Amino acid sequence: EGLSLATALPGLLGATQEGPKTYLLLVQNEDELRATGGFITTVGNLVLSDGQVIGLNFEGVDSNNQEDWTKPYPAAPWQLKEYMNSRVLILRDANWFTDFPTSALWAEYLYAYKHAHSVDGVIAIDQHFLVMLLGQLGPLEVEEAPYPLTSENVIAYMREARTPPDGAPRPVDWY
Repeated sequence: EGLSLATALPGLLGATQEGPKTYLLLVQNEDELRATGGFITTVGNLVLSDGQVIGLNFEGVDSNNQEDWTKPYPAAPWQLKEYMNSRVLILRDANWFTDFPTSALWAEYLYAYKHAHSVDGVIAIDQHFLVMLLGQLGPLEVEEAPYPLTSENVIAYMREARTPPDGAPRPVDWY
């Protein structure tokens, strides 16, 4: 398996004659469980060339940011319709399916509704990915955080950051 990965790695990192590779990143929130990880809160676009990151951006999936309602959306799976009152399948719900390859195909398809470029693959990340990443990189200084974020405190910090301070009204654009 290691040798197979080693031979595939240059292609995955855009370090072959094929050129750069573009990946759709699905940022999942495990606090709202879905079959392949968690609710998709954000999508990202990662471009790699010769093993280097040459592009990385993220977009929220709230407030219809990712929908183009002039296009026909597929009907939602019956469970999503029945239990979540969703009539159509949209990007934030693309990982409703029980196997990642199916969820990745739907995410790629629905992402293309608003983006004029294709992707070479789909990568999903969740809170535990961030914990593992900080475990390797060490503490991270974040401008508005009162303390360095570590693998031990990052999940608690993210959960606390979702809630306005006690007694403060929730801003209309709170996200």
